[in-house]
Amino acid sequence: MLEKGLTLIDIGIIKSFQAFVMMATDIPLGYFADRKSYKISIILAAAFAVTWLFFISISTSFYGFLLAELFNALSLTLIAGAYNALLVQYAKTKITSPKKVLGSSSQYNYIGMFVFSLIGAYFADYSSQYIWYISAFLMLMTTIFSLFFLDDLKGEKEEKSAFFYF
Repeated sequence: MLEKGLTLIDIGIIKSFQAFVMMATDIPLGYFADRKSYKISIILAAAFAVTWLFFISISTSFYGFLLAELFNALSLTLIAGAYNALLVQYAKTKITSPKKVLGSSSQYNYIGMFVFSLIGAYFADYSSQYIWYISAFLMLMTTIFSLFFLDDLKGEKEEKSAFFYF
């Protein structure tokens, strides 16, 4: 953002906007994930991440970056609860410990961050612009993969009493 002419104050405002959007949408998007579908929430999060990465790569103005961070905030909020909840449900279906599944997920996430940070640093020497395009493409592949291969596991539904049933 700095190399595209934004000041540190501009970036601070943009990131504050992102935090506000995350705070304002946390409960409604968490409710959507819990009531509707963890899978859809994760797919939407990946799609919003693609949009964020694309807008970050092409933006040249304050408002372009503000729009990009709106999509980033929605992506981060959608994935926040849905991903771990889906892993816990996966552990229940495989009759294994949720701690083991969550631990394995964290381990692979950190390994992935390590490897792809090194790859990103390599590409940054040539052009930082390409990093955003490559990241958007990889996230698009993640979105497509999620459409076909991610199970939509849900927790056991509680029986509602007739008094509270709508």
